[in-house]
Amino acid sequence: MRRLVIASIFGFLAFSLMMVSSIEAACAYTTTTGKVIDVTSVDKQGGYSVSTGGDWDYYFNVCELPVTSPSSKCSFSQTPQAYQYSSKWNDCYPIGNKGNPKVAPLSPTDETKGVKITHDAFTYQNARRELVINLKCDQNAATTTFTFDGETTGAVSTYTFTGSSKYACIGAGPGPNPDNPSDEPIMGQYGIGGLLLTLLLVGFILYFIIGALVLKFAMKKSGTEIIPQFAFWKDLPFLLIDGIMLPVDLIKGCMGKNKYQEMA
Repeated sequence: MRRLVIASIFGFLAFSLMMVSSIEAACAYTTTTGKVIDVTSVDKQGGYSVSTGGDWDYYFNVCELPVTSPSSKCSFSQTPQAYQYSSKWNDCYPIGNKGNPKVAPLSPTDETKGVKITHDAFTYQNARRELVINLKCDQNAATTTFTFDGETTGAVSTYTFTGSSKYACIGAGPGPNPDNPSDEPIMGQYGIGGLLLTLLLVGFILYFIIGALVLKFAMKKSGTEIIPQFAFWKDLPFLLIDGIMLPVDLIKGCMGKNKYQEMA
């Protein structure tokens, strides 16, 4: 039973680290040289709006920030990454699934050109609409604006937009821009993953501080007894070994069972 508990703890910690890692890398591309192009900071509060001069306008964001809906007509069972809206026709269509962007280099042979962000097709009324954002590297770009490149139709309709940003450049990374506070990245260089890790660390420290105070002053403990769950922490190295050996023993057991069946 103890092994199972320790294995569960290991599993939870591994899952938490994976979640933090996925959050940090949700809108980033790692180059062949190990550099990271993180375009999360291109997101804009409320999203970007692009007018085509025709009947339809577009509203979207690059990564994770929500987009302000242009109309009550833009209400769907799931929130899309972008909206195609016509005030003339008072009609709205969703474009792109939200939450899992695919980031790739604009040019497979030259990763310094920028990145392409693809949001998989959103299915609505038997039609599938995909969002593609081409983000060119421009070290001097103070802000980002987009143009509508057009729509390609087929089994999947693709809506493509192009813009330029310093965050699409290798080594730029998220960071504050003193000349344009509105362009400052969400939570600066800290990131959501950094926040989660900090909260976990603070919670761990508070666990010992509050626990020691309660045990010392409320329960009148002394010495090592004021350390919360002292016996557990003392046995932790052995528990870790037990937790590691659990899957090993399970594998050995399965292999032994298979050999027994073969002999039978």
